Amino acid sequence: MVFKKGNIPWNNGISCPEDIKQRISATLKDSMSSDRRKRMSEVEMGEKNHFYGKHHTEEANLKNSEAHKGIYGANTGNWKGGLSFELYPQDWTDDLKDSIRKRDDYVCQICGIHQDELDGFYKQLDIHHINYQKDDLNPDNLISLCRKCHTKTNSKRDYWKEYFKNSINLTD
Repeated sequence: MVFKKGNIPWNNGISCPEDIKQRISATLKDSMSSDRRKRMSEVEMGEKNHFYGKHHTEEANLKNSEAHKGIYGANTGNWKGGLSFELYPQDWTDDLKDSIRKRDDYVCQICGIHQDELDGFYKQLDIHHINYQKDDLNPDNLISLCRKCHTKTNSKRDYWKEYFKNSINLTD
């Protein structure tokens, strides 16, 4: 059946119950192995990508620029009330960070990459605050992560708190 432009879908405005969303999410996650995900991403890499060698027109760049004007600071969806401007405590030292890396055997606690395998600008593991409180320097609240994984933990904070709580048996 062809859906004609202008027709309103039968399920417009009907939201899916949370338990159904969770089941769908779990099914989709289980349906693709990491090998399959890797193959799918490689299909569109380099010259095989439909946008390879092409560039946006000046008009498109201007439209894009105009659409994003004013979207910074408190106007972004990821804004947390200026938390990044808080200073770290004086005890937040390189020695403390090195002790956490050593405790974790210089391995990212999410993906398992070793610090020696890191390349590019970030050649050391980041130290992440599990409860996202900069002033909580309890070693049980600190964990070693590679930059890629550390970036992932900046969204879905409740998920990551629970993830680390379960993976290293922390108690609040």
